[in-house]
Amino acid sequence: MKKIRLISAVVIYIAYIISVNVITRYETPVMSTDTAISETTVYSEEQPEITTTYMTVTSKTETSPYENRPAFLCDDEGSFPEGFYDDLTEIIERYPHFKEYDISVVYSDIETGFTVMINPDKHYYSASVIKAPYMLYIYELAEKGLTDISQTVVYKEEYKKGGTGVIRDMEPETEFSIEELIGYSLERSDNTAFFMLKNIYPEDDYRRYMWSIGIRHNEDLNNQICCESAMITAKEIYRFIGEKNAYSENLLRHMTSTLHPMIYAGENSVIARKYGWYLGYFHDMAIIYDERPYILAVMTDFKTLEIGETEYQLYKDISALFYTYSDRLYSEETDKTINIYTTD
Repeated sequence: MKKIRLISAVVIYIAYIISVNVITRYETPVMSTDTAISETTVYSEEQPEITTTYMTVTSKTETSPYENRPAFLCDDEGSFPEGFYDDLTEIIERYPHFKEYDISVVYSDIETGFTVMINPDKHYYSASVIKAPYMLYIYELAEKGLTDISQTVVYKEEYKKGGTGVIRDMEPETEFSIEELIGYSLERSDNTAFFMLKNIYPEDDYRRYMWSIGIRHNEDLNNQICCESAMITAKEIYRFIGEKNAYSENLLRHMTSTLHPMIYAGENSVIARKYGWYLGYFHDMAIIYDERPYILAVMTDFKTLEIGETEYQLYKDISALFYTYSDRLYSEETDKTINIYTTD
């Protein structure tokens, strides 16, 4: 009996020593709970084990709040071209927005499907970005002969909506074709035009369409958006435009004539895009037609921050980063996806 008690005491003591070492080693958590994978994120059951790599920010001053903190973590260090990590780290270090607010980015090389997602588990109110897939849905119906976009709709006073747009200031009883309302929705982000179209093409049918193209997050079937949903939507728009059907040119023309450009590319690049801005939700989703066409979407929740020149510059810097590396930012492995998580 004494031997059993002695052995038990030794086991308890060893367990205590191990626990102290573990706690001491990890007393500062690497990630906050905000960056944990959400329960709503869809992953394959056969997802391979991920090796995480931490990129450490070099402190500029002794008082930097980010001293010895990881700038981001990535699930595949070896797939980026030389210099990309350093440039991305510099952007994350320069803008406190990555620590104080929610920012997600998705880049996807259209030819190979090579995709980079920054904070892919976050979902955002989509604001007016939703108008792009909604107009795609209407054009798909027209292409299949299920609707006539030359038919006219009469503007009524009760259709008037606040926010962006010009139709609300027009005289009631003004007539618009469906095609004209699509143009106003995409180019001017007209909320009244969008409301008039939703009266004709109900949201329930639109949600079923979104499911059919691969949107699987319930949030994103209900006016939210994340990296994966933005990528799927943009690729469907790219496919539709590339078909060169009777409505492809219309969609391309509208999406290259939008207001408030935030995502940029090269001087000769053609950008089809749709922005969204409601309170702190400040987004842009774009297809960049360049030597290697790619998709870039940036989604943010700046909460109560007054959005100004700094936030537009953040978009420009993210745009420049991915444009600079777009000729090398792809993989021979089809549809490879790399996830990056910024830290608090």
